Amino acid sequence: MNDKTYRIPEVNWEKFCDKIQDVNRKAQKLGVAEVVVTELGREIKTFEHRTHHAQDEATVQRFKMQIMTVKVEGDTPRLNGWSFVAVIAPLPGGHNVVRVVPGEELPENYRDGDHSVCEHCNARRPRKYGYVVRHESGQYRQVGSTCLGDFLGSNAHNPEAVAEMAFWMASDYEEFERVDVASEFGAMNVQYHWIDFEGFMAYVAMVVRVEGRFVTVQQAKDSGDMLVSTSRLAVNAMYERNPLMMMSPQPQDHETAVKVVAWAKTMQGDTDYARNVRSIADAGVFEYNCCGIAASAMVCWMRQQERDRIAAASPEVLDEYFGQVGQRVKGVAVTVVKIKNTEFSTMVRMVAKTGHRLTWFASGSVGMQEGQEAEIAATVKKHDDYRGQKSTIVTRVKVQDQGVAS
Repeated sequence: MNDKTYRIPEVNWEKFCDKIQDVNRKAQKLGVAEVVVTELGREIKTFEHRTHHAQDEATVQRFKMQIMTVKVEGDTPRLNGWSFVAVIAPLPGGHNVVRVVPGEELPENYRDGDHSVCEHCNARRPRKYGYVVRHESGQYRQVGSTCLGDFLGSNAHNPEAVAEMAFWMASDYEEFERVDVASEFGAMNVQYHWIDFEGFMAYVAMVVRVEGRFVTVQQAKDSGDMLVSTSRLAVNAMYERNPLMMMSPQPQDHETAVKVVAWAKTMQGDTDYARNVRSIADAGVFEYNCCGIAASAMVCWMRQQERDRIAAASPEVLDEYFGQVGQRVKGVAVTVVKIKNTEFSTMVRMVAKTGHRLTWFASGSVGMQEGQEAEIAATVKKHDDYRGQKSTIVTRVKVQDQGVAS
């Protein structure tokens, strides 16, 4: 019985199972015992890939993949203690081409010599192939195709099939343990990857910083492909799919990722969504098909940050409008609670020290940061509602004085 343990990456698992099934189909036809595969355990392994021949740690990209440890048990065709060892193809001049079953040893006297004689029936005649069998006592015999059935059973009427089956049953499956890191990092089989949550969130933070907004998967679908979701952009950047996103997260992106992960572990709520986010954060890794829900932890964290800024900006946020439409106001102390880039403008949400909600749609750069306190002059443009609460749209905003973002 051949017994060996292998560590099969998930990307190779389907091919490995296909080969085992193929071997067992042949075993059934020949009436021999099938290969048995027993799973011993699973683990997540980290693979590294250096891009552009870079040597510094900052450019080392990593991805994770599930590894299945299995024990493969199989035996070569056998009868009454005899098992198949080798097939020998004679060449002119007394030379031979020898194929030995993996795990078996062939005595040197069988490697070169006359293979026209069958050591079972003693018949001598020209043979296309000679076969060597071994008894469990250690005795070897060279036999012809006709006599092979006496050693390996009635199914050996097709010696070529028996020989091939012996090689298949004793196959070494080490080829399925290998992973082409460069190809894998090229996302050819990214569906099998387990992605590091904190590392991925650094890319999400980078995309939000560069794009100025978070686009959900649903928003991207609703846009009719006019928008690309933040999770997709982050994956493209991580796996270098898009030349326009050939960049790496900056220190501030990694800092944001650490904060998001810590917050996600304590995310409130008993919904399936909240539970899933907490599970991903606690596990530290997730499968590729969970990229959307993993990335969404960022927007949830951003909304919580906005709520925290609103709470810190004023003891009480008022559900009432600010000023009169058309009125020019000056010296309004505000805290910036959210900045979001839209298709045509930059939206800035602020809370005045008086507790009023203000929204400004700027046509260009605003020169402000979330959490920053400032004193502004503005014109009241419109009284509006935001999520069921009264809000005031302002325009012609001029920052008169600004502090440091908290």
